[in-house]
Amino acid sequence: EDGIITDIKLIQGTLLVKVGDTVRAGDPLVAPYVIDSSGNKIPIEPKAEISADVWLSGEATFEETKQVTKRTGNYVTQRKMTFLDKEIVTSKEDIPFMYYDIETKEEYLSDYILPIKYTTIIYHELETKTIVQSFSDVEKEVVQEAKNLAKSRMIEGDEIKAENYITYEKNGKTTVSYSITVKRTISD
Repeated sequence: EDGIITDIKLIQGTLLVKVGDTVRAGDPLVAPYVIDSSGNKIPIEPKAEISADVWLSGEATFEETKQVTKRTGNYVTQRKMTFLDKEIVTSKEDIPFMYYDIETKEEYLSDYILPIKYTTIIYHELETKTIVQSFSDVEKEVVQEAKNLAKSRMIEGDEIKAENYITYEKNGKTTVSYSITVKRTISD
């Protein structure tokens, strides 16, 4: 993990870091050797319990103006029956909608000797609306979403030391960046 070393308990090996050092994920923390009084390197399995302050973050973005497309409740239904991949009965309706969503349901009325398939196609009308909402109206929810994203990165044994967030605007979008500082064991 990336973080700042806060506690070290060396069991065996040679320390490569000290309390207060900033480390990145993958940095070696303990060398796999000890140096004897003659200056010789003696190989040994490195072992240490090292804790660090680690920062977990989550971001949530809010747009004051957004386009939402949803069904209006109006629909047109077409039905057809097929036998051996040939349509035998069809009810066709003109589709009066400019924008629509298609839902298809198929069922076999008989699947033995005579494979008769009944298909229902439903065309749902869609409309696009522009929704304008102020960030202040939903600020708590957006902050909570960012916090939940940061907390989802926590692991068992993490101890929360501090939490904070910042809010900034860019290109008509408001972003909440939430940060949690945890004390985490990064080496056993």
